[in-house]
Amino acid sequence: MTFDDYILWEEVLERIGNASYEYKHLEKHLEKPELDNLKNALELLDKVYETGYEKVKQYEKTNNL
Repeated sequence: MTFDDYILWEEVLERIGNASYEYKHLEKHLEKPELDNLKNALELLDKVYETGYEKVKQYEKTNNL
């Protein structure tokens, strides 16, 4: 992973965190089909977050950040 990749992953993780936060506000206002779609999307984002988090932590460990 390059430093640019590291910065990109940091941004992705922040945006996923924001999306998860916003979900809590949106779920009160959505109906069944939209709510299910949003839940499915967040499940996928959680998987991406886990992958990115591991990559970021490994980069930080390797580069003493």
